[in-house]
Amino acid sequence: MLSDLLLATVDDAILGGESVSSPFRIDVKGRDLVKLSTLWAILERRTFDRQTSVGLFPEIFEESDDGPWIFEFPHGLDDVLRSIDKKQIHQIAEKWTQTAEFQLGNIPVSTAQDYLRAIHDLSLKPRRRDERLFLWVCL
Repeated sequence: MLSDLLLATVDDAILGGESVSSPFRIDVKGRDLVKLSTLWAILERRTFDRQTSVGLFPEIFEESDDGPWIFEFPHGLDDVLRSIDKKQIHQIAEKWTQTAEFQLGNIPVSTAQDYLRAIHDLSLKPRRRDERLFLWVCL
């Protein structure tokens, strides 16, 4: 699975983010809605509920059964990502890798920390009023 996080307008995200380049597009190598939902639960210090959490990412586009799909980040997740203190990133990444979703992939803390740092940095980028965070996913 391919997955990227985009900071873009809805129109640019639907175009596949082709007009969105680094540093407003980051490759998150298979991070999906479930992993992002577990991160959100960790950041809000609440229990992860797969059914409820994943459904909070509105799908704004689906090209075919094989993708790509584009999901909008919930405002709550966007807000909490921006509020992370950089000093907490290692600790949060450790908790994130202890989730079942990360343990299945045998993903080391250093990799989760790199992803979290990149996601956090993207969330802090200055943005126009109509830009939001999106997850672009394709098989």
